[in-house]
Amino acid sequence: MRKRSCMPALLVLALCVRPVFSDTLPENQWVLAAQEFSFTQGPERSSAETGLASLIPQLILEQISSGSARLTSRQEMLDRRLSALLTERISLFLQLSRQIKARDSLVLSYPDSRKLKAALRDENKKISDIQKKIDDNLKAAERARKEFQEAEDGTGSAYGHGGRDDSGRRSAEEILAGLFSGQREREIEMQRNERVTLYKDDFSRLFEPGEEQALQGLGSREFESAVVSAGIQGLITGQLTVYGDYVSVTASLSVFPGSDTVGTITEVGSVSDAVSIAHSIARYMIPKITNSRPVHLRFDVVPVECRRTASLTVDGILYQSVPDDLVIDAGIHTVELMCPGYMTQTITYNFADMPEFLVHIPLEVERSAVVSVSLRNPAAGSLYANGLFLGDIAPGVPGGYVSVNGAPVIGQFISAGKTDAGPLSAFFYVPSVLQEDGGNLMISVRPQDNASVIDKRRIWMYRGYTALVLSVPVTLFTTGRYVSAYNSYALYGPSGSQAQELYNQSQFWSGARIASIGITAAAGAFFAVELIRYLHAASSVLPVKARTAKPGQFESAVERTYAMEFPEEENPPETGDGPEHADTDLSGGNSDEGSLMPPADQ
Repeated sequence: MRKRSCMPALLVLALCVRPVFSDTLPENQWVLAAQEFSFTQGPERSSAETGLASLIPQLILEQISSGSARLTSRQEMLDRRLSALLTERISLFLQLSRQIKARDSLVLSYPDSRKLKAALRDENKKISDIQKKIDDNLKAAERARKEFQEAEDGTGSAYGHGGRDDSGRRSAEEILAGLFSGQREREIEMQRNERVTLYKDDFSRLFEPGEEQALQGLGSREFESAVVSAGIQGLITGQLTVYGDYVSVTASLSVFPGSDTVGTITEVGSVSDAVSIAHSIARYMIPKITNSRPVHLRFDVVPVECRRTASLTVDGILYQSVPDDLVIDAGIHTVELMCPGYMTQTITYNFADMPEFLVHIPLEVERSAVVSVSLRNPAAGSLYANGLFLGDIAPGVPGGYVSVNGAPVIGQFISAGKTDAGPLSAFFYVPSVLQEDGGNLMISVRPQDNASVIDKRRIWMYRGYTALVLSVPVTLFTTGRYVSAYNSYALYGPSGSQAQELYNQSQFWSGARIASIGITAAAGAFFAVELIRYLHAASSVLPVKARTAKPGQFESAVERTYAMEFPEEENPPETGDGPEHADTDLSGGNSDEGSLMPPADQ
């Protein structure tokens, strides 16, 4: 019972400790490359046929998305560990041979038997250390094979400990040991996700083995060493057979180290249509590269009646109806659901680590409404919403009308005045909760050059911080001198010969301390104020939220527009309304003078 009581605490500790370790690990990469394809026929070929040998593997790499995730297999992790241990053993064996030769040569170097014995003792110790490292290496290889076999048989432990108690549960000590030493005790990782990257980050760069390695062939030790030395884990190879205007392409994907072929496909097509051939091969290769199982998607559409009329798009592929069970490859996918009368919903998610997902898609009714957006403090300029022009601020027109459908609206006000940095602007947004048909909204925007304002406030903040930092040492110094003078005066007492001098010093440093503390306090307050002003300036780039107009606000904004001075147009239109406003009705037909007034039902 006492052991079981520790389990919840240890599990909480696991959740706290694991992310700390995982965040410090470097990003794992799985490098994919392709080699120039070979021909199965004689050397006499046209230039077009010869170009296919390098063009098709390049096109295949281009079709494969760099950045997708690959789930490595247990066998692959074992092959990597055994390859690393083999490389280490070879290096140790070469060191051992050199050390033995060096020891044997000592007989001719030391005629004195006493010195010879001491030298031989040192060399034998070095040889013994190398032999121990080789033995440890062999034991590590054997442990790796054993862990792999236990994982395959289902008898191993995810924490590197296979023992369990009679109840089949791991004890608290075993879990704690697994948390802190499991990664070190295991020789191989069972599985892990790695980011797929292209060889030299360029699909046009093909892997070129040496002439000797190429002659040895794909399964040879020399060829594998060349691939591993280049940092490649996956290699696409292939063969071409050409007859007339048609070509047969057989491509294979091999995983290194180990030279294991995980997939082979043959495609036949026209010599002039290499893109289609490469696309077909790449579609087959992608599941082999990601090494992931298919994922089943089931959709829960709300309301249910939309399921009959809705259309579904997954990664650009259109389905005229919502399927009951959609099978896709594991990874990041974008799902878009469209239903007449409802707003389109888009979901992007990493569908991985589970064989089946239930995608819940609630649809919102598409609302068509028109709201007026006006400036609380009108200024000469233009209004835009979702990239569309709403209108210019004019006498009697403090804003414009926006057509909304329930989705948030991002707008911008661009001032008519210009500075050296260009026209001033400010952003605003209209939330969906305020989108009622015929509603009047007010925005309090302040067009300004945000970059220059932020830079100015940042400079003043740095000045305040500098003043504070410079004043602190002075305060500490004067406080220390005052404490020293006061203690000296208290030590000698008022009746001493130096009492008056010590008293005067303590009074001087007391005044200096008070003055420096005051300066530091003022510098600290100045820095705090400038920091707040800087943060306020930095947040000014955020869109201003529109608010429902209070009684009298709209009429007040209209009156202010009549008192404003508007810049004269450089090329005024000859007739009343310019062509640029011919299709824009800012007044909504509610005013003969073209002023922006509330709808009649308001």
